[in-house]
Amino acid sequence: MNKTKLGAALVAALVVAACQAETTPQDDVTGACAAIVKCHGKAGALAEECHDLGHAGDDVACAKRKDECLAVCSAESDASVDTSAPVQDASASDASDAATPACVAYCGCMVEACLGKPKVPFTDTASCLTRCAAFSSAEVTCFSAFCAKAKAGGTHDCEHAGGTLGLVECP
Repeated sequence: MNKTKLGAALVAALVVAACQAETTPQDDVTGACAAIVKCHGKAGALAEECHDLGHAGDDVACAKRKDECLAVCSAESDASVDTSAPVQDASASDASDAATPACVAYCGCMVEACLGKPKVPFTDTASCLTRCAAFSSAEVTCFSAFCAKAKAGGTHDCEHAGGTLGLVECP
């Protein structure tokens, strides 16, 4: 009988200890990966490790290293232009008339793979063409390559393809 009580007490103690192990509430981790993925272009093994961790998208894992990563990778590397707002241009309907073949291909890809996903800075083909018209040749090439990767299933690649992260990680 005493062995049964002792066994039950031991199991209860283990359950309590396991429940008190380090856990991070979901509210505390939301967006942790988005914060540390901004280590674009920072030199050093830790910066690259943090960036890759951010791309993996596991907010619990990112939250555990967020302070360490942010100390190495400041958010100052973000572009100074706010590209998060959708482009709404009155002349957007005319954009297709003057669009380059590269922009037409890029926007076709973006509408198919990324439209409606987070951090894609346009709402339809016309606004994409308007935005693309302002891209440099290097940007169209880079962002098109990321769009192709997004079509293959890389959700985070849509953020790169939309231009919100600049040219830092271009292939």
